[in-house]
Amino acid sequence: MSDLNTNLTVYHKLDAASGNEAATVGGAPAGLTDVNTVAASSNPTKINNCRNFVRANSEAMTSLDNAVWEIGNADCTIACWVRLKVKNVDMGIVTKYGSVGDLRSYHLHYQTSTDRFRLVLYSAGTAASATAVLANNFGAVSIDTWYFVVFGYDA
Repeated sequence: MSDLNTNLTVYHKLDAASGNEAATVGGAPAGLTDVNTVAASSNPTKINNCRNFVRANSEAMTSLDNAVWEIGNADCTIACWVRLKVKNVDMGIVTKYGSVGDLRSYHLHYQTSTDRFRLVLYSAGTAASATAVLANNFGAVSIDTWYFVVFGYDA
């Protein structure tokens, strides 16, 4: 696996104070739309500013479906900084997932039953085609702790 800058397809800093987020790498089709006002965090972060997603408000950043988000049958890496404020519910982090019409592709999330970050890849878009990987190296996830979560897929 090469460094995270090699063949970078899309990158979002998510450090704006509010509103939509243009892709730092990847261009306009990979821009993100702010859903329910994802504000900037008032807490110290690891690198610059960050967005504070409040699950109770259904806050998210979304994008139209396009080739930039496809994994297909190619090597890929998903990486992000994550800090949980609560652990009482499963939470999506980075996902390309449509449960209607077998449109599942990948789903990086926090899973309460294992107390781990988890990546699920769907080879055929269906629940039956799922392969899941748990991030076990650091054990249980702690609240208010920054994690740099990296999952690599070697096709």
